[in-house]
Amino acid sequence: MGVPISSTEKYDDLESADHNAVFILDRNGHIIAWNNDVECLAGYKAHEIIGRHIRVIYCTEDQMARKPELHLVLTTEKGKFESECMCRKKGGDLFLSCMIFTHLYDSNGIHSGFTVMTRDLSRLTKAEEKLHIQLKQANTELSLAYEKTLEGWSHALEMRDRETAGHTQRVAEMTVKLAAKMGIPDDQVIHIRRGALLHDIGKMAIPDSILLKRGPLTTQERAIMKKHPTYAYEMLSEIQYLIPAIDIPFCHHERWDGSGYPRGLRGRDIPLAARIFAVVDVWDAICSGRSYHSPWGKYRALQYVKSLSGTHFDPEVVSNFLEIASEI
Repeated sequence: MGVPISSTEKYDDLESADHNAVFILDRNGHIIAWNNDVECLAGYKAHEIIGRHIRVIYCTEDQMARKPELHLVLTTEKGKFESECMCRKKGGDLFLSCMIFTHLYDSNGIHSGFTVMTRDLSRLTKAEEKLHIQLKQANTELSLAYEKTLEGWSHALEMRDRETAGHTQRVAEMTVKLAAKMGIPDDQVIHIRRGALLHDIGKMAIPDSILLKRGPLTTQERAIMKKHPTYAYEMLSEIQYLIPAIDIPFCHHERWDGSGYPRGLRGRDIPLAARIFAVVDVWDAICSGRSYHSPWGKYRALQYVKSLSGTHFDPEVVSNFLEIASEI
């Protein structure tokens, strides 16, 4: 059914929801009413457009030929018609529009015209673009919040074991540099950094009596300490956001020759992120003072890293590490 009307005068002051431009056609397609929104949209004032045919704004004759539906809707007396089309403003500029035609009837039920609701789709596109920007900003803020949370976790662990203060941030920065040097894409380096920040998160499950013990660990204590990569996996694998970062916490104690733990992986079976981090982790540990050793000098530390190439470490990673060692 269409909309019954008794006269066109009641449409002189048309209002539209959501800033839709609305105008009225007689049954022959001539404009007989025109609201403020369509004036803003098309540029014509009411006295300039009333009495003219819809073809004035319905773009070109070519489009009329390609969209015969307009002719059909103007020659039928029932139904509703929607058309996405190019429209022309008063100055000649074109814009993409959605027009919805609804039949109108007078008080006697006789077909007397159409109401046409027009929406500027380019305006919608701008709104969608604005929404996209807002969503992107919200996503950035959420990511920053996640990063701060990860840094907070790593800092909490360092507060527990004060000997390692600063270690996590240093190895995270060095690991990112080495990963970039090896040509790893930025979208993967993000996860590598997160993994580096959380590399020892499994130690949260290690008792203080073992983690903070002065002096060598017993065989049983060492076995418990070696569980921390497995604990890390159990903690992080339940967090979808961190699954891509799990390789370093789970595999950074694996060795190139297969003598590492927890799974005894060998060579390229060890994830690349973990192979990269393993070199950086050992480097920082020997260059930093601990209760059981004084910090090593740079030359001695470099020689030590070289000596483990092909046994503990991936030779390609060691080669790249040595190239950037001057920057460390």
